[in-house]
Amino acid sequence: MNPKNSVITLWSGMIELFLAEITTECITDQKLNYLLRCLVSKAGLTFQEICDSCVKKNTRNYASHLEITTDCNKTLTTYSCGSDPYATATVKYRLDEELKNHEDE
Repeated sequence: MNPKNSVITLWSGMIELFLAEITTECITDQKLNYLLRCLVSKAGLTFQEICDSCVKKNTRNYASHLEITTDCNKTLTTYSCGSDPYATATVKYRLDEELKNHEDE
């Protein structure tokens, strides 16, 4: 089960601000999460909101603007960051090809 591409999308409400596709061989999960944080920061956070997102959790100034959430299932993994604007990265796995090969048997 090998991932093929990561589709990165930056949204403001229902409006798509940016779309990119990156081959998963070219980016690590850590860099993908960093990319989502950068896009959200650039698109709509103030300098103070960015600083507040970088301090330790459970401290007075902490804000969760740049937290990464992950949703996984058998065919894809979705990472998301932010509320509005927000960014998502979807990694699709090539299970559809594997299923076709098994159905032919």
